[in-house]
Amino acid sequence: MQFLEFYFEIIFLTIKVLKFDNVFNYYILEKVQMISKNEISKEEIINYLSNSEIDVSELFETGFNIKRSFYGNGIVLRGVIEISNTCNVNCCYCPMRKDNTKLNNRYILNENEILKSAKKIKKDKVSVVFFQGGEVPQTTELIAKVIPKIKDLFNDDVEIILNLGIKTYDEFHYLKKQGANSYILKHETSDEILHKDLRFEPLSNRIKAINDLISLGYNVGTGNIIGLPNQTTSSIADDILYGKNLRIKMLSFAPFIPANNTPLSSNHAGSLKTTLISIAIARILYPDFLIPSVSSLNKLSINGQISGIKSGANVLTINYTPELEKNKYLIYGKDRFIVNKKYVFQLLDQNKMYPIKSPFI
Repeated sequence: MQFLEFYFEIIFLTIKVLKFDNVFNYYILEKVQMISKNEISKEEIINYLSNSEIDVSELFETGFNIKRSFYGNGIVLRGVIEISNTCNVNCCYCPMRKDNTKLNNRYILNENEILKSAKKIKKDKVSVVFFQGGEVPQTTELIAKVIPKIKDLFNDDVEIILNLGIKTYDEFHYLKKQGANSYILKHETSDEILHKDLRFEPLSNRIKAINDLISLGYNVGTGNIIGLPNQTTSSIADDILYGKNLRIKMLSFAPFIPANNTPLSSNHAGSLKTTLISIAIARILYPDFLIPSVSSLNKLSINGQISGIKSGANVLTINYTPELEKNKYLIYGKDRFIVNKKYVFQLLDQNKMYPIKSPFI
């Protein structure tokens, strides 16, 4: 792929946009998407993922520069509140899996605890409230009651993101009516056989739920885990191309982190390089997407998250879960890297970056 020619054409178009009215933003988006569509095939993606002799520094630079063409040095900040660590799904890679219910110190936040955390998010001038929790029906009514109060707290100048697993169409509709803006439902792997082996349910359930969310008007995100056992570079390429196959607006890539008390505890962690390549290619293919640099990258390298940003990611998430519950949310195990506001703002300052609002507000 002729990355330099591709990049210079993007810069030319960016300059053209700046000389005219912002109505030309659609033109540049359409043009960049057209260029990228013609430039990166599945075979090329597989080659980048599997050929260790390729110098990927130019790929990372291109992803970062395209991100800057659309978002400048801005990074979208989210404030996550992990509302429950109980889950009815039995994913082989997750310490919060159903089989571990008796082993884990279970919790579900109450309304007052959630609102207290939301006030801290507002105080820190973070304009995205992100609710995350295991897949259980109890979270529907709890969050439905609290969403309008958070909207009032922020004078409606807030994006509400949910990441609460699969729910019924009626539940998704109810939460949307209450004021939820966005929903993240990761497909984890596009390999149907691997998905069934690791999650004990068909991938089609996940895809149906994603399509339900899109039909209801949510801004939808999905994503994969990189480094799962028996995962192929072909399926990772398919994961990246889901941005074309589904009408989503957000896409994430997280390295597999082996955790105790799971069937995959003895497996190796996912590759940082493969994760960064996936981020960079996704940015080239989808210039306007929200692509997070996830906390688990820092489990692989002390510079993991900033490397994600310098490959094209444009989202960081700060953890606002109450202190007593943070260490009970075992998504990556008991020693997970928990992102706090001091770390994030220092990271932005050191790299001459700044927080920006979500485009969905």
